[in-house]
Amino acid sequence: MRGYPAVAAAILALALAASGASATRGLATFIVKDHFRYEVHNAISRELRTYDEAVAFCRHKGGELSPSDDCDGSAAAVRFLTWSRLDTCWVNKPPVLEHGRRCHLLSQQGTPLLQGCDQKVSFVCRFPEMSTTASYAPSPPSPKPPSPKPPSPKPPSPKPPSPKPPSPKPPSPKPPSPKPPSPKPPSPKPPSPKPPSPKPPSPKPPSPKPPSPKPPSPKPPSPKPPSPMLPPFEGIFKKEDANMFCVDRGYKAVPCDDPNLYKAAETTCQSSKFPASVPQLDCWVDSPGISNDTCAFIPGNPAVQGKITGNCGKLMHAVCFKVVL
Repeated sequence: MRGYPAVAAAILALALAASGASATRGLATFIVKDHFRYEVHNAISRELRTYDEAVAFCRHKGGELSPSDDCDGSAAAVRFLTWSRLDTCWVNKPPVLEHGRRCHLLSQQGTPLLQGCDQKVSFVCRFPEMSTTASYAPSPPSPKPPSPKPPSPKPPSPKPPSPKPPSPKPPSPKPPSPKPPSPKPPSPKPPSPKPPSPKPPSPKPPSPKPPSPKPPSPKPPSPKPPSPMLPPFEGIFKKEDANMFCVDRGYKAVPCDDPNLYKAAETTCQSSKFPASVPQLDCWVDSPGISNDTCAFIPGNPAVQGKITGNCGKLMHAVCFKVVL
């Protein structure tokens, strides 16, 4: 029975040593593992950064933002440096641009997340390291609080009032005013004005201007040509068959490089009404210069504007035109 206190004391000492090592390892600021050195930057070191700032910071120090991959050991190193502090940290994976730019994080529980890239969180930098032995370092001590400011000096005492200036001397008596000048003699009379010169003869009135020629009568407006478009046929064709359909009826396929014809064809295609049994499809146009497998067509939906290209074997309506003299 006497040996029990000694055994209990030894067990307690081992437990305290193990818990102290675990706490020290949980607050490590870096670890060397599998040829790499990993350094954590967090709120304790006052280095929370956005995703782009973290990438630039690690690159400036000669390393990279650490990934979290079980294959190269980086996942275990990141967990070692961040989980015990319950830190959320950035992970080196390309941002996702769909539905706005979002970046990859590991949550406090190690769950992968996708969130906005502009928030400031912890991160781990990875550097090449020659040694393969895993090591770690404890966190630096927290900075001391700033010393209090010295008391501000007392304001200076007010100055004594300045003495009053001496009263001014009384004004000296004015000298006697001078005598007024004697009056000037009267000025001589001005010479009498010259008689007015005779008026020049009045000029002759200008001869009237010849009548201006009548402006040429405006040309009568040219009659609007009848609509050259043939409404879309209810049938549907491949691109090559649509061109043959137009030629067989004495028309031509609408060229896509003529803006006027293309606009008329677009209006005809999108405003045509077909029976319920015929779907509202797109309409072929002639498109020279495009590859054999890609052809241009007009979208049948009025909400879609502009020329679109697609596979020439697709089934669509045909829109034809001919020159009307």
